[in-house]
Amino acid sequence: MTLYLTGRVAGHRMCWPLNGPSHRVGRAIDNDVQVADPTVSKHHARITVEAGVCVVADLASRNGTRVNGHPAGDGVTLAAGDRVEFGHVTFEVDDRERGDAPGDEPVHAAASLSIPAGQLLARLRSEPDAGARAVHLLAEAGRLLVQPKTLDASFEQILAIVERAVTSSRIVLLLGDGGAPRPVASRSRGRATDAPLQLSRTILRQVLEERTSVLVQDAPADPRYQTQQSIVAERVHTAIAVPLIDGDRVLGLLYVDHNDAGPAYGGRELEIVTLLANMAAAKITHARLLEAEARHARIEQELAMAREIQLTILPESPPAPAGYRGWAHLQSCHEVGGDLYDWFETPGGAVYLLIGDVVGKGLGAALLMSSVVTSARMLYEDSPTPAELARRLNAMIHRSTHTGLFVTAIVGRLDPATHRLTFVNAGHPRPIVIEPGAYVYELDDAGIPLGVAADGRHVEQTLELAPGALVAFYTDGITEAERDREFFGVDGLIGALTASSGAPEQRCRDTLATLTSFRDGRPPEDDLTLILLERS
Repeated sequence: MTLYLTGRVAGHRMCWPLNGPSHRVGRAIDNDVQVADPTVSKHHARITVEAGVCVVADLASRNGTRVNGHPAGDGVTLAAGDRVEFGHVTFEVDDRERGDAPGDEPVHAAASLSIPAGQLLARLRSEPDAGARAVHLLAEAGRLLVQPKTLDASFEQILAIVERAVTSSRIVLLLGDGGAPRPVASRSRGRATDAPLQLSRTILRQVLEERTSVLVQDAPADPRYQTQQSIVAERVHTAIAVPLIDGDRVLGLLYVDHNDAGPAYGGRELEIVTLLANMAAAKITHARLLEAEARHARIEQELAMAREIQLTILPESPPAPAGYRGWAHLQSCHEVGGDLYDWFETPGGAVYLLIGDVVGKGLGAALLMSSVVTSARMLYEDSPTPAELARRLNAMIHRSTHTGLFVTAIVGRLDPATHRLTFVNAGHPRPIVIEPGAYVYELDDAGIPLGVAADGRHVEQTLELAPGALVAFYTDGITEAERDREFFGVDGLIGALTASSGAPEQRCRDTLATLTSFRDGRPPEDDLTLILLERS
């Protein structure tokens, strides 16, 4: 003979057949018999069935398990007609299934169990006025989901729909975002309000941690809430709190109450608010995605503008002093970058050359890159030596940037009359010199990057360029390009430069094509810059 456990929870008749070997009873959704009531522990009791004999045992619950008023302890045999209490919820043991009316199916009071709209409407068809009202509310809520509204506008629409769905003194929408939930919108008797909400910690824990809808039917008469100061202070008569669940995430909760003496909320109001909360959670997620998409589009537009500004800062074409040819190429791995280069020809015919690499990527590096180039251009006309120019740039960078931001750079000055290239290397990759006859060597490096120390000292070096000599200045985005844990390296750069011939522009393009082939066509992972200077 199969026994049945029957009772009423949240206004609905619940009935479970006890025909399995084991049934765990508790408030959590993973129980075989879920009793969504605050006085029931998450895992409250266990009912075992062996050879037709049912035994109930308490699982160290907070409010105990009783059979006919006596503690169940480690086990009490159940029989038809027995009365079983789990916490403050009472069930009867029957030898046949009982129900209030055909179609009166049990509904668990937990928002983690979605309530299908069809089931809700079927239950309301027996009351034509209520059914028509529910259809109208659900249709309005459905339209809300597809309207491209901002978050704030969505919040107000959600509250307005809930306000028309259930009688209320106050409706509050709270979002957690990974922390303590905070009110984002609230209404009190039809008007927006910013009055603080003192919500019971017990209710908060149940709703957010256990994903359970809470129904408070008569708070003043309910011993569970007589000691809850938040309930007492607000003079709450009846309340509903349900989680906002979208997929596996709990976004927050929707809280509704009224403090007028009269009919308390029941299972039907709980179902409607739960359904609207589930729809509202999807709408909130959608609105957040729309706002994130708008922010992303705005950022992309601003980055595109920043890139255009950066490109206008770079010199359009290299100077062409008598007997020399030059070319430069800069490619950022993101919308904006931290690599920089500059040329400047003085009225006397000398040519300043600058190449640099700001540590890091993104907008911070791009802003410093622009600042270095514009600052250098204010100093060229004073005709300082490369060491003095490096000293001034170092002081500017150190003074105007935070600790840890610096620039590796080469500051050079070419005198076409004497063919002498005087330069300072501030922690930058060593330039490569290729002379006729494939004689290749790297220049020495010395000094620390610009901006590291307030009194950075830099040593000048001088090189006299032979006829036909080519000097390559570059950033480490070229030599540190990687494929299958192999770097392009200095040897790869030298090989690409010596394998090409012609003007610097052509050799630059050939070298970059070789680099792209080395990366198998993948985009660069770092900014890269290449400057070629050749004495004819």
